Amino acid sequence: MLLAGMPLILVAKSLQQQQIRSSVVLMLFLLSIGIYEVILQTGNSFQLGDWVAWQPLLEYISPSASYHPGIRLITVISTWILRCLPYLFGAILVINWLPKTNFEKISKWHPTFLYLLFLIVNFSFMIGIAIPSGLREILLAYTFFLVGLSLSKQWSGNNITKQLGNCSFGIYLIHPLFIFLNEAFLNKLPQSFTGKMPYIFLSVLALSSFILSWISIMMLMKNKKISHYLFGT
Repeated sequence: MLLAGMPLILVAKSLQQQQIRSSVVLMLFLLSIGIYEVILQTGNSFQLGDWVAWQPLLEYISPSASYHPGIRLITVISTWILRCLPYLFGAILVINWLPKTNFEKISKWHPTFLYLLFLIVNFSFMIGIAIPSGLREILLAYTFFLVGLSLSKQWSGNNITKQLGNCSFGIYLIHPLFIFLNEAFLNKLPQSFTGKMPYIFLSVLALSSFILSWISIMMLMKNKKISHYLFGT
């Protein structure tokens, strides 16, 4: 997803330079949400276990098409690009509609209120509000972004927060390795523990992977050459 989304930064920059009207960007935003929703509802989204996308479409064209490495790569990248488009156009709208002064006002909102908004969107189905899956995913992303924006103001002087911010990209890059290693270790535990208490199992897996990733990146960043070439610091 990272590789698929990075070229879209150039698209966003080009759109900003051309000063396309907000109404056009809004139309593209809604269209991209609609396309993503169709992909989700038809089962053509990226399947993590099978590492394939557009599987129903490929099976309709040719049952063996999904096994071709080149086709798999193209379909996965295209799916991720289509998934990133709503965020791209949404970000442009936010920049156009919310000047910096408004961002500063939003950042002063209490994080509890914003997190409550996040929970309402996340569990909307429980209170009878039907939000399409694609739109719900985007709303969750933006509401959680607002939570982070608010917390960043309140924790701006915290050294741990600054250090975590400096290591965040490195943690993102290395955490799959520790998830794989920790999962292999935790799976050796008795099935009675991992099966009956999956939430505890997943919490331990997530927390241990995060802490180990953080410590590893902190150690790597002490080497100036590694820090410069891997993380750009």
